[in-house]
Amino acid sequence: MDKNLKIGLIFADDTEYVPFVKRMEKYSVKNEKKRGNEGCVITAEKNGRIIEIHAVQSGIGKVKAATAAAFLIADDKVDWVMNLGFSGAVSGLRRGMIACGESYCEVDFDLSPLGYKPGQKERNADIIITADKTLLDLVCRLDYVVKTTMGTGDFFLDDGVRKKAIYETFGVNSFDMESAAIADVCKQQEIPFVSIRKISDDADDNATGDYCNMAYSDDASLSETMFDFIENVL
Repeated sequence: MDKNLKIGLIFADDTEYVPFVKRMEKYSVKNEKKRGNEGCVITAEKNGRIIEIHAVQSGIGKVKAATAAAFLIADDKVDWVMNLGFSGAVSGLRRGMIACGESYCEVDFDLSPLGYKPGQKERNADIIITADKTLLDLVCRLDYVVKTTMGTGDFFLDDGVRKKAIYETFGVNSFDMESAAIADVCKQQEIPFVSIRKISDDADDNATGDYCNMAYSDDASLSETMFDFIENVL
């Protein structure tokens, strides 16, 4: 691993971004717009090693998150891209858990009328995008982080029937609105990527209330996870 490291860090909205910036006050924090989006550059240093984090609040959804990833790679020349946010549990997870994606797929991409598999964008192409093993292992050195398969779509999943169908088709453990789109950009550009997610709800009929209770509580556990990760890498 190089002595110095530059990380691009993507958040969808202010409920995820603002607590993170507060938690990073131990380090040098400089506000810096990222193509018009709220953002900052955080510099952490220890024993002559420097980690520079370019954080951006991209906005919600696949298009905005993928765009932010592309700009972090092109403008800021980041070595890694990471994503922090909340997710709904689809299978095998409980509310409050911290999960890191070992694989990603877009569950709302469907060319099946043309003979493709659900989620498949090109013939003979993989549906699943696998995380960078080195980066995944670094995150999972934190013993409270669990590996998971993440599904992504441009909708808020709050329907138990739809959740069951997604699981039966794709076998994912969690659902969010950004991670697989970012993973696709990073795969194309050969940039290591992982998404770290806190499970906020069960992606069922109670999901809206459960999500809001966590997202608007100024929850700091995702920020603490990123802080622990930085300290481990330094």
